[in-house]
Parts: sequence; structure tokens; C-alpha cells
Amino acid sequence: MGKAILNRMLNVPKISSPTFDRFTVSVSSDATIHRLTKEFSASKSTVDFLRNENIRAAEAADAVILCFPLNQFRKVLSQDGRAGAVRDKLVISILAGVSRQEMEEALSHSYSGTKNEREEYNIIRVMPSLGVRAEESTSLMVEEAPPLPQHMRELAESIFRPIGRIHMTKPHLYEPLTVLSAVSHALMSVSIDAIIDSCVTEGIPREDALAVAASCWRGYATLLT
Repeated sequence: MGKAILNRMLNVPKISSPTFDRFTVSVSSDATIHRLTKEFSASKSTVDFLRNENIRAAEAADAVILCFPLNQFRKVLSQDGRAGAVRDKLVISILAGVSRQEMEEALSHSYSGTKNEREEYNIIRVMPSLGVRAEESTSLMVEEAPPLPQHMRELAESIFRPIGRIHMTKPHLYEPLTVLSAVSHALMSVSIDAIIDSCVTEGIPREDALAVAASCWRGYATLLT
């Protein structure tokens, strides 16, 4: 998901999204750096790939996107210096199943300031859908409480608007809607696969069946909205 978001942001016309001109990505292995460097070779002057340098990446950023396996979130957010690196910055979490409170508590372990200072993290939870790869994502964005400063919310929207639609949701609906998004994609995939397989057994070329089925689903989705 993080790679798809980065790819889209690198290809947004500057006139429509002048917010970011440089990106830093921290990953866990040299193999991943090698693969991504090759994949994003056309953008080597714009993207830096670092290995296990989360603090350095956050310190140089205006906005930080958290996108990694869930079993790593406490380890990553509790790193010494992590809280100081993200204070007063926009922190976007696309980690399913992790609440804002859990992230704040994890960050508090890496910061020695006062309680009030620890509450100043500007965290917003966002969950794009699989459509991000086709610029047709429905990104669930939480109306956090207390709310983010207006300029930070606008910054978050400027990141996800180029990859599709943004659906604002209340905190208590975020997880159920995330499940709905995942289940919808799963059921549609199974249905379309079954339809296409049936068409193929009847002698219809797979590419023709896929093109017509996809067009029909797209048109029906438009009618629903």
C-alpha cells in the first residue's frame, strides 16, 4: 500500500499538488532498498531510501506516514527519539486495528516530556482501499477527537485526494468500515472470477469476459453513488 501511494504522489502534476517535492522511505532490509531503488529509478532525485533510519526520516519530514506490519508498531513507535521526531508534525497511520490512543501511548515511551506535551501528537488514521493502484481508492479518514489543526487536515487530504475519494468517518465507525472495504473487495473478486471462469468454459475469450464484466461492475458502482 505504501508503495502504491508513493508511486501516485510522484506522478501527480505539480500544478495540482505542490505540497511535497521530496520523499524519504525507511525500510527494514538492504534487499528492499535495492528493489525499490530499481523500481523508482526514474525518481532517484526525489526519493531517498534508508535502512532502519526511522528517526532520521521523520526528523526531515513535514508529514510521516506509518505503513508497516502491525506486529512492529510498538517497536517502531517506542524507539528512542521517535516522539520528538514527530511532535508538531502530521502523523498519518494506515495501520488497521491500531487506535490513536495506542499510538500515543507507544510514543510516550520514547519521550521524557510532560503529560501535556505527550498529548500534542497530530495523528490521523487513514485507510485507502485497493483501488489506490488505479487512482480509484476510497480512503477512510477519521474525524479525530480532538480534531487536527485545519492546515494539517488539509495536508492529509492533499496526500490522499490524488489517489481517489476521501470518506470522512467518525472514530467508532472506522474499524467497521475498514472491514466493509476489505470484504467488498474480496466478494467482488470472487464473484468476477466465477463469472469469468463460467464465460471461458462457454468459449468466450478470458480477456473479453474480463473487459465486459469489469465495465458492468464499474457502471453499477456509479449508479449506487
